[in-house]
Amino acid sequence: MIIQHNISALNAYRNFGRNQSDLDKSLRELSSGYKINRAADDAAGLAISESMRNKINGLDQAKNNAQDGISMIQIADGALTEVHAMLERGTTLATQAANDTYTDDVRKNIDAEFQELKKEIDRISETTEFNGVHMLKGLHAAGNIDSTASVLSDEEIEQAKKDVKNIVCNTGQSILNTFSSLRNGYPNTDVNITLKSLPGTTLANAGGTMSGGKGYIVVNADLQKIDSYSTATYESTLAHEMMHGVMGVALRNAGSGMAQLKEGDNQWFVEGTAQAVGGIFSAGWNLDVRSAANSASTDEARVASVKNALGNHGGPTSEVYGTGALMTAYIGYLASGSAASDGSIALGVTGNASKIATGINNILGEIINNGKTLEQAIYDTTGRTESDIMSDFSGRNSSDNLVNFLVNVSKEAGSTGCGSVVSGLNSSLSNNSYYNNYSGSTFNVLGVDASAFGNVNSSVTLQIGPSAEETIEIFKFDMSSEGLGLSDVDVLSRQGANDAMGKLQEAVNSTSLTRAYFGAKQNRLEHTLNNLEVSNENTVSAESRIRDTDMAKSISKHTKSNIMMQAAQSMLAQANQSPQGVLSLLG
Repeated sequence: MIIQHNISALNAYRNFGRNQSDLDKSLRELSSGYKINRAADDAAGLAISESMRNKINGLDQAKNNAQDGISMIQIADGALTEVHAMLERGTTLATQAANDTYTDDVRKNIDAEFQELKKEIDRISETTEFNGVHMLKGLHAAGNIDSTASVLSDEEIEQAKKDVKNIVCNTGQSILNTFSSLRNGYPNTDVNITLKSLPGTTLANAGGTMSGGKGYIVVNADLQKIDSYSTATYESTLAHEMMHGVMGVALRNAGSGMAQLKEGDNQWFVEGTAQAVGGIFSAGWNLDVRSAANSASTDEARVASVKNALGNHGGPTSEVYGTGALMTAYIGYLASGSAASDGSIALGVTGNASKIATGINNILGEIINNGKTLEQAIYDTTGRTESDIMSDFSGRNSSDNLVNFLVNVSKEAGSTGCGSVVSGLNSSLSNNSYYNNYSGSTFNVLGVDASAFGNVNSSVTLQIGPSAEETIEIFKFDMSSEGLGLSDVDVLSRQGANDAMGKLQEAVNSTSLTRAYFGAKQNRLEHTLNNLEVSNENTVSAESRIRDTDMAKSISKHTKSNIMMQAAQSMLAQANQSPQGVLSLLG
């Protein structure tokens, strides 16, 4: 019998503490309704639960957003219901005025109501809004959701000529002219370059597709940001990005019997060609290249300065853009048939600006028409491998010579300006040209679509999910009398009334198309809302299984823990009394 240590009491005390902890945990679960109340309860489960809670909150708000979108569309559609009614009344008035039983004086009375209807259409277009968002005075022409072409009038043609000069200059057409062999790889196929508004922070980007005998190069431009750039800068930026699109169509078109340029394999060639087209041969960038080259005294500094000058115009990665431009220009120079000695690349550059373009064109032609790899195409057109040419940059030819080569080509290129394109428009545009009203003033000239720049807000974006990419775009439409083509329409004469009937029918059709567009979007949003509700329900259910407590199970645990703790407390008391038996030995 020992008295220094009461092992029984220690054991009872340990069990008492464990039962107390279990009781505390069951009390937390029962009082909160959650089996995970702190990270220590279940670290992994807590992380999953919090992630799901975040998604649930996003889904809840996304449901509200979708419902708001439906409400907005319903308001717009309701307003257009009355526009339809007024157009139908206008048709009645025009038909009445077209009858020669009415004199022109009587027609004035008919026209008075007709003009009031137009004013009311304008008022509805101007004032129909949802929380300050106007849906019926946007930039999209009524019903023109697929850029349907219509024939230009003589006045519109003249305006289009001026617009082209101010916007695209020679940017797009110079690409198509310089790389004309791109068309040869696609018989009976037109390559169209389309400019569209791009919300966000990117200045411009491009991509291309080719299917069904039609080629499309879409250049996305941030119209608001691009306003702050000089004309020369954004023309060069667009030229650079358009070339990305051209090469995307030409070199990455899998399944057409042509070689596929893999992503990342020859980035220097893709970027270098885009830079060559968009920058090296344009006047503004030539000045920067020459200035950069002349600002440094050593070969190394000149190379770095020129690379940075090219990179500043073309994008954030000056090394890729600058080196790529140098390499591409040099390969084009070799492919044009101009020989370079080991000692100096700078020799014989007179007249080589066009030769370089021709050389690059030949390489692309080899790839497109013969399905060759870039490496093989370079070898066939220059007699040298890609590795041989790269060694020129680090071995036999000094960097200073490379810079001299580029600077001299830049000097020789000079400025082409917009004159050649504008003069070409005068002979190319006719009443058979097309005017596409997509966003702002959009038009098609020589196979190049362009749109006027300006601060535009031609659509509403609905956030219908907790991720940034989960959006639905809804276009705004100009449903004013001008947008419907009725601004100058009257019924003051029989001929005017006859013309009005045709215009009103077109306006009715446009309004119907617009309402059909809104209806389709509403149906989509209703399905979106159903899906959000199902997703929210299932996510809540999954989160509940992880975090919520099973009350029946927790009550059972609580009852057990409570009994065990009372038993442990009683046994601890008895264990504390057991050493007192030693006193009986002292008798």
